[in-house]
Amino acid sequence: MESRVNWLLLGNMMLVSFLIGISHRIFAISLPTIARSLETDIVGISWALISFQLSTISLSLVFGRIGDLHGRQSVFGVGLLIFTLGSFLCGLAQDILQLVLFRLLQGIGAAMAQAQGRVLAMEAAPENWAGKTQGLITTAHHAGFLFGPSLGGLIIDYIHWRGVFFLLVPLGAAGAFLTWINRK
Repeated sequence: MESRVNWLLLGNMMLVSFLIGISHRIFAISLPTIARSLETDIVGISWALISFQLSTISLSLVFGRIGDLHGRQSVFGVGLLIFTLGSFLCGLAQDILQLVLFRLLQGIGAAMAQAQGRVLAMEAAPENWAGKTQGLITTAHHAGFLFGPSLGGLIIDYIHWRGVFFLLVPLGAAGAFLTWINRK
């Protein structure tokens, strides 16, 4: 095994882990604002939150196995593109049904990327870095969890609730670009 760290791959896995962490929490702070804007109640807007979480939780194992069979970087890259497209479509949603469906799509992409991210991070470094790589990925994810609500609040106050989703698009595109230039 190579004794060098592929910092491009490891950095990309950290970026995407941070992005997925943000996407879990940035939406929660905007629930009341989005519900008012889309003229729905707490039950309707809850489905937009739940659809993302259900898809990421329930499909991670499935996409982990698909990555084993068809290539981790391929599944990761496609997942990141689906996540980015889902984020963009969420920002364009005109009613609650569209938002729920687009959040589901976003969650499917997140599940694809998240299922491959930790393994790709492990492949980016020598074996003796196993704990470090997992620590870096976990730290990046929880940093996204930590900054998501504050960032979401600022975006809602100074831009618009749609900006919560549009913020994820350039980050997802950057991750997809890094995946493309780092392909094997």
